[in-house]
Amino acid sequence: MKDRYVKFLDDGRILVVGEHADTSGCEKIAVANDDWQAAGSPSWWVNDQGTIRKPTQAEKDQRVADHEAAVIASKESSLFQACEAYEIHNIDRNMQSEFDLSRALYEANTATPEQLPRAKSIGDWKEALWADYYTRKSAITVSSDLDLDFSNHDPVPANFHDLKNEREGFLASL
Repeated sequence: MKDRYVKFLDDGRILVVGEHADTSGCEKIAVANDDWQAAGSPSWWVNDQGTIRKPTQAEKDQRVADHEAAVIASKESSLFQACEAYEIHNIDRNMQSEFDLSRALYEANTATPEQLPRAKSIGDWKEALWADYYTRKSAITVSSDLDLDFSNHDPVPANFHDLKNEREGFLASL
């Protein structure tokens, strides 16, 4: 703790008195460290002229809410990046391209999921992965631990060649 001297002015402001200035008529306050004038200080707000004031309760509450929102947003971003990285690690661009071609056949009502079971199994795998992401995301709080490990999911149930052969075989049967 470090002692600082302040003078409480009539208009509610508080004037910070320098360490070597005349401290008569001032009150001594203890501060936790030399960073006490920084924005975000929990006890005081300081302007450029060294005049400080205690924040209102609404300002304190808003500062806490802003901090908590930033912590949660950071955790959500980290979780999203971890989930996306796990998906990309398991499904490369070529495999994703084959999956997208199979999915286009579904959307065009040319094929049913039963006709392209390997593509369906990859879609189910991706759906389970992202359902896990959303479950974890909904449980995020400021104080919660963040689990960024998605390796609890089974390996991708098919590979690029499986998808390509399945799609080509289906198209050849039309």
